[in-house]
Amino acid sequence: MQKFKTILCPIDTSPLAGRALDVAVSIAEKFDSKLILLEVRATAAPLSPGNPTETQAALDVIEHGTGQLMDVARAHLSDGHDLSSRDVSVEVRVGPVVATIVDAAAEHEVDLIVMGTHGRSGLTELFTGSTTEQVQAKTSASVLAVKPEGFPFLRS
Repeated sequence: MQKFKTILCPIDTSPLAGRALDVAVSIAEKFDSKLILLEVRATAAPLSPGNPTETQAALDVIEHGTGQLMDVARAHLSDGHDLSSRDVSVEVRVGPVVATIVDAAAEHEVDLIVMGTHGRSGLTELFTGSTTEQVQAKTSASVLAVKPEGFPFLRS
């Protein structure tokens, strides 16, 4: 059986990310793995040297969003899980979602990426693939896709 030393879990405040986090935490507990939670922001705060109020407002929005994300992660981690705080780290990065996840996985020499997938099949995803599929194609780490609860093709 493969041992996962380092697990990366890209998260946001969606219920699907919460399910992926639950799975990642369970695996981290089982294998005594380091867990890295990653929030990817597509754009950075706009810096307006001529308007510091606008810049501060943008930074406040990011800080508030990150705080909410941390609260969600803490709630999941404290809800019946046995991970010490030194086993879990949190990162916020800015950039294209797929490339940023792949780069973080490479930098941390991640063995497993656990992330949610909606199982959508729209026209855009037909040509580009889902975020999860794109990450899987571009990383050397194993990728575990967590589907939403009640997904029509998911059998219990």
